[in-house]
Amino acid sequence: MESLTATAPCPNRIISDAGTGFAVGAIGGSFFHFAKGLRNAPSGTRFAGGLQAMHMNVPCVAGSFAVWCGMYSACDCTLVHLRQKEDHWNSILSGAATSGIFSLRQGFRAVVRSSMQGAIFFALISGAGIMMQSSP
Repeated sequence: MESLTATAPCPNRIISDAGTGFAVGAIGGSFFHFAKGLRNAPSGTRFAGGLQAMHMNVPCVAGSFAVWCGMYSACDCTLVHLRQKEDHWNSILSGAATSGIFSLRQGFRAVVRSSMQGAIFFALISGAGIMMQSSP
């Protein structure tokens, strides 16, 4: 069965990906911040410290994941529309654009650096996906 992102039209895909990003950020952030709170809390209140750290930090992490995934999907849908094809270049260029957009306030050098990092990261992911598909 194909994933929702492969079949959903773009406006729905953006919202779906933002929701998925929120869920991933909430679950992953819960584990991370609970463990961090357990480690940093005093001896007698470790569990409560883990819960408090989770309660305070998870909404921010989940929201950040949602915004990042939504922006990535918007860039990807824009490229699919402009290029009239769906391939790995869209993913790489969308990662570069999203990373660059989120570093705009830090100046031109930061945009270039972040865009390159985003492109390299998504090129590695796309390359791994291609290798997984081509292996017997």
